[in-house]
Amino acid sequence: MSDGVYQVATGALIQQYRMDILANNLANVHTAGFKEERTHFKLIGAVPIDPLETDTAARASLEPVLLGYPSMDYYINFSQGPLQQTGNPLDLAIDGDGFFNIQTPDGVQYTRKGNFMISEDGDLTTAEGYPVLGHSGTIQLDSGIITVDGEGHLSVDGSPVDQLRISRFHNPGQLEKVGESLFRSTSGEASALPSESFSIAQGFVELGNVDPVRGMVEMIEALRVFEAYQKVLEAFDDVNAQAIDGVGSVV
Repeated sequence: MSDGVYQVATGALIQQYRMDILANNLANVHTAGFKEERTHFKLIGAVPIDPLETDTAARASLEPVLLGYPSMDYYINFSQGPLQQTGNPLDLAIDGDGFFNIQTPDGVQYTRKGNFMISEDGDLTTAEGYPVLGHSGTIQLDSGIITVDGEGHLSVDGSPVDQLRISRFHNPGQLEKVGESLFRSTSGEASALPSESFSIAQGFVELGNVDPVRGMVEMIEALRVFEAYQKVLEAFDDVNAQAIDGVGSVV
């Protein structure tokens, strides 16, 4: 089989990979704290193709794509999403730089998703039940009127309780998604720094930072490129069919 078939198949799979990322972004437009993923091409070493082993070498060039390591990669866009007013006093949004600190079974993780609740034990938690951390540890809230100022100081009926721990990262690229709008630092908790340029908005949540119009345009573009690769594959198939039909024919 021509090595060109594998190269074209590689291009088609890359566009499918891109479509999956774009579709996931669009599905989370209204997900609190969601950060979109942006695709980009990366340079990879060329695979030399031996004319005597064309099929084997061409398969090797396709293997990284099939294993999930195509020449198109992605990065997380940490720009701020729009703030939506809810009026719920336990909904908190970070306007500026930083992440809420969340205690999970896998250690401290970070999020911009601020639709919190109070557990049966009186702890401020995420919707999944993970405790939200303040400067003194987990945050215990008694019944009463809960207020949170711009610096993250929590009070119940005017009595101070704690201050939200808001962390920033010198290199946000060291954060990776772990699900439920949570992020884990690949460099450990020590890489988290106290954020100083933020304001807490009570009664608001931050929505996903996805531009749905741009996302739809990019999906249409990826689909058209994929269809173009399909047509090239069909052309290769026609050429191969003609070559097979011509074998052994009397001229």
